[in-house]
Amino acid sequence: MKSHKPGLLLSTSLLALMTINGAAGAADLPSKKPSAPPPPAFTWEGVYVGVHAGYGFNTVSEQATDYVPGYSGFLNPIGVNDQNSYSSRGPLTGFQFGYNKQYGRFVLGGEWDLDYAGQNTNKTVFGGLGLATGGPIQTNIQDSFRWSARARAGYADDRSLYYVTGGLVSGGASIRHNYWNVPGVTPYTSGTDLNNTPINPFTTSNFGGSGQYNVERFGWSVGAGIEYAFTNQWSANVEYRHNDFGTATVSSNLFPGLSFRERAYEDTVRLGLNYHTGLPFFVTTLPAQAPAEPAKQASAPAAPPPPPDPSFIGRLYHAYADEWGLDAPIADPSAPPSRRAYFPPAPTTQPPYPFTEWSFGGSQAIGATTPNSVDAPLMKALSPTPAGKWLEDNHIQIYGWINPGFNISSARSLPGTLVGGNAPAAYAYQPNVFQLDQAVVIIERLPDEVQKDHWDWGFRLSPLYGETYRYTTAGGLWSQQLQKWNQFAGYDIPMMYGELYIPNIFEGANIRFGRYISLPDIEAQLAPNNYMYSHSMTYGFDNYTNTGVVASVQVTKNFMLQGGLSIGTEAMPWQGRHTFLPPVQGGTLYQPVPGVFAVTGTQTYYSGAVDPGLKPTFTACARYQTDTAYDNIYLCMNGINTGTFGYNNLQWYGGTYYHKFNDDWHISIEAWHMQENNVPNVNSIVNSTIGLTAPNPFYYMVNAPYLAQCPGNPNPTCTAQEWSTLAYLNYKFSPMDNLSWRAEYFDDINGQRSGTKTAYFNYGMGWQHWFSPTIEVRPEVAFYHSLQAPAFQTAAPLLGGVGTKSNVTVFSADLLWHF
Repeated sequence: MKSHKPGLLLSTSLLALMTINGAAGAADLPSKKPSAPPPPAFTWEGVYVGVHAGYGFNTVSEQATDYVPGYSGFLNPIGVNDQNSYSSRGPLTGFQFGYNKQYGRFVLGGEWDLDYAGQNTNKTVFGGLGLATGGPIQTNIQDSFRWSARARAGYADDRSLYYVTGGLVSGGASIRHNYWNVPGVTPYTSGTDLNNTPINPFTTSNFGGSGQYNVERFGWSVGAGIEYAFTNQWSANVEYRHNDFGTATVSSNLFPGLSFRERAYEDTVRLGLNYHTGLPFFVTTLPAQAPAEPAKQASAPAAPPPPPDPSFIGRLYHAYADEWGLDAPIADPSAPPSRRAYFPPAPTTQPPYPFTEWSFGGSQAIGATTPNSVDAPLMKALSPTPAGKWLEDNHIQIYGWINPGFNISSARSLPGTLVGGNAPAAYAYQPNVFQLDQAVVIIERLPDEVQKDHWDWGFRLSPLYGETYRYTTAGGLWSQQLQKWNQFAGYDIPMMYGELYIPNIFEGANIRFGRYISLPDIEAQLAPNNYMYSHSMTYGFDNYTNTGVVASVQVTKNFMLQGGLSIGTEAMPWQGRHTFLPPVQGGTLYQPVPGVFAVTGTQTYYSGAVDPGLKPTFTACARYQTDTAYDNIYLCMNGINTGTFGYNNLQWYGGTYYHKFNDDWHISIEAWHMQENNVPNVNSIVNSTIGLTAPNPFYYMVNAPYLAQCPGNPNPTCTAQEWSTLAYLNYKFSPMDNLSWRAEYFDDINGQRSGTKTAYFNYGMGWQHWFSPTIEVRPEVAFYHSLQAPAFQTAAPLLGGVGTKSNVTVFSADLLWHF
């Protein structure tokens, strides 16, 4: 019988092998693990808490009713109703909490906030309100705490929320009247005034009593904002709010018959930071007990990162976040060459300097200007949109910056003056304030001036709002803000021009036409173009803008010539129209500001142009730069005509010089001489009353050009002269940091620029630190000294006056936030 043992053994062996191999294979295969859950969808729903800070503009309209039995009044009849408006401004800060409920893309909710506002202002009123008091009144407006309870409704675009808000607000202002008696009148004694508030005599001479009361009212609040969640728990927002506090009427106990009807409202812009708890507004159930810890399993793979935020605010956020800490914008590898290879190299970098070319005016940098070359977060956020693509295709960019700042000064503004205590220091004339220096939007097209094969064109518009308008204002262009209302902040467009690039004239030519910045100077009106936050007097008192045409020809790669024809300095074409100012008797009251009256000297009639300085005006400059760009000299004569006394008809002769020691050190130097002819002489017997005599077409202006102080000259007019020299020494100690030392000597020989006949020394030291190519802070300290006479902290009321301090120290700092 045939044996089957070998077959059985083989079968058994194969079965065992299959079993072993199957076990080994199972061990080698990965075990099935749960997939990572997708990231949770972001939601705005839940309770949030946060803080905010901002800036407010408060307006109080005051109507005073003055019934004084038997009083004839020196200006108005019995029973006068006098209307005045007071505008205060200042920072605010506070906290808020609220709740959002999200329905798809729509978000509804409510918010309660509390903030403290530091807005304040002073204003002196002559006449009208002074009938019962026997003299002028100085009014001080001071804000304090307020709260609001509001509803919010918004539209959510993923992590971006666009919302409107409205509801109830409670707050107002504290109003104080200082009763200022005219000279020779016995000061009022202590007593009580509005709402029986105790008052005390003011310590300054000619001041009597004062009264204070609060206008605290319920009102309404409306606004709108944009909020962006940069994590699931944290968000930031910017919000505009209008608060209307209604009206209140109070009566004076000190002066029977005198009452005030007050209406207060304000506009604020605030930045907020919120923490989102994710909790519902009401907790109705206790949290479930945690389940027992499951058996230990292999960990799931990490969740994939969330996709990029597709919203506009998300792109704007990342435009800042992606460049944070970088010392240069992220380079675009597809960008065309930004400079002709054979031209001198860029002498500096930005950061930490304010420019990459040594400063000059009237043209783009021929050989080193390309379209779409500004690193603008707003343009990056707009880029994928139809509007953004159209702008990019047409080489148009929209960008700008916000520039708030503050100063702490050893000077103060004395009661009854329109001139701030820091003046004549420029760009921060009011001491010890937080201010919006400038908010600027630039709309421009840069011509391609690197290429040499075709003509190109460009333009720039630069609407500006802030305290800076006081220095850029041209006569006749919204100048009533400064010359009638003396507004602290206002609007202007210092640049609105077109330009044409012609490549085949030598190395290229640029023709600019419109309103443009005056050609010379190290410094400039726009904040990003300056080393330091404060400005030198050298810059503060010379030419600012011209309106006309200027041609710049790059003769060689090193040498440029410029020539211009304009209609004057700080002048508009329509200021050449004829005007007639009738004679005014000496001692007559006139009203340069509503509610503010002053006395003029004998005023003969004036017949002529609104601005006599408006006439054909010439500019010529030459600029040379070495092949290494280590040295640059720029010589100019600017605003040249007959030089007759005008709104700002300054005849400027001077220049700038730049020297680079190495990549870390360089120096900038400027010197000039200016003059103006036929300026009314305050030392002439004709002008001896208070210097407000004709023929002077500007006597009615609040911030009119100063007259000349010409000792020993009896003539009604004389030539006013001044000269100045300035230097900035700069040290770059890191790619994001620069130190600047400023020293200057300015001699106002006839007092026509500063109002005081004296020379000045100014020393300053500033630090510029950049957090990214678009965010910068500039703390500094400056020392000002007037040599021959006190020039700071003006004491006399209203227009002009004499200084009480020869030395002023100012610490200041600002923030430059580009968008």
